[in-house]
Amino acid sequence: MPKLPACATCNILLVRGRDNKGNIINECPKCGKKWGSEIADNEEGIIWKPVKKQPFKLMTYVERHEEPGRVVLKYIEERRYPGNHVERNVIRVDEMPREKGLKNDIDGEGPEIKRMQIV
Repeated sequence: MPKLPACATCNILLVRGRDNKGNIINECPKCGKKWGSEIADNEEGIIWKPVKKQPFKLMTYVERHEEPGRVVLKYIEERRYPGNHVERNVIRVDEMPREKGLKNDIDGEGPEIKRMQIV
């Protein structure tokens, strides 16, 4: 699985899309923060939408929210028009049960370190 860009401040897992000129978008749709590197066009798992002449930027991203006992992933398509006009469509919502074994300790130690301490 390729590494997808993520914005830690906005809780967005991936951004994919192209602007109205056909350039790859490498910025967070919420805070506008640029990613460290641009994504290669042929990377596995990233599907680029066909670009026609459009007066807007088209982005698709995933928002991740944690609720007690589950993780909710929202797939959102966003169109940004000139003049700060934004249209958002929620494509789909996935709910996954939260894995109890992978929860980190207060000290930040993962499950591997805990296992070593028990032995």
